[in-house]
Amino acid sequence: MKKIFFIMMTVIATSIVIEIFLLYGMIKKNPKKYFYYFIHPHSAQKMNPIGIWENNLLLGYAHIPNAQGVHQTSDFSVTYHIGPEGERFIPKPEHPKGRLLFLGDSWTFGHGVQDDEVYPSILAKEWQDWWVLNKAVMGWGTVHAYQLLLQEFKSATPPDAVIYQMLGDHVDRNYITKQWLHVLAQYGRSHPHFEVVHGRPEFQGIVTLPQGEDGDLPGFSRKKIELTQALLREMNRLCREKNIPFIVILFYGKPPEAIYETFRKEHILFLDLTGLKTEIFPHDGHPNSEGHKVMAAAIQNSFIPLMLEKTLRHKSVGDL
Repeated sequence: MKKIFFIMMTVIATSIVIEIFLLYGMIKKNPKKYFYYFIHPHSAQKMNPIGIWENNLLLGYAHIPNAQGVHQTSDFSVTYHIGPEGERFIPKPEHPKGRLLFLGDSWTFGHGVQDDEVYPSILAKEWQDWWVLNKAVMGWGTVHAYQLLLQEFKSATPPDAVIYQMLGDHVDRNYITKQWLHVLAQYGRSHPHFEVVHGRPEFQGIVTLPQGEDGDLPGFSRKKIELTQALLREMNRLCREKNIPFIVILFYGKPPEAIYETFRKEHILFLDLTGLKTEIFPHDGHPNSEGHKVMAAAIQNSFIPLMLEKTLRHKSVGDL
């Protein structure tokens, strides 16, 4: 009996040690971000409590079409409405002339704000010639944006313009780091695995924590940067082949200089708003409704509205 007890205690102790090492790796990588989540665990919602996500064989996880869910924390209580294409609900204008696709993460999805308070929704009220589809998903990165864009171009109603919102830490999210997979595993999520093959991103399947790689290994930083560069190049190439604009908007946290070099070398249009001051929730790193107004205003005052207007002038008007 004592032997069994000793074995059980050894297994438990080993599990605790492994957990501590994983948490240490996460904190070391981004101390500010993970310190916040450990102090405010209410901010990180698992799949089921909100109820708007489902597993996906290409994306790891995605929105459930026509779902809705309530998200409550000490900072807010909001209801998310998901449309038939998996998009955050935005009313369709009466006579749109083009489809504008937003891709990104929680900053574009609108973590903690109502449907009509998200910056793509605010812009949609100004851009009445466009049917704005906000298909951003919390926790997504460049890998998800690329994978979804491939699906969009295969659909019967492909986009006429694409805006991808990027954070600095998307570079860390894109590859299969154990630190990031550990975060996803807590919420029952898996991750799309891509490798760069002959300069292009190639889908390897969906992975979970045991299949991840240590983000602190030598050469790993170069690997995830090269993957992000390849994803951006391909998204830009796909849009150019369709003769439609591809625009990257940068919020919160500058990516590595190599990413900026890719923008310049590949002539990728980008709007750098990493220095934009936005209001955030008191106990949360996400912009509140006032923050989204500031973000929308910055975009409205940029080159993007003129670019979209030019796109419509060169597009034949048809039924959407």
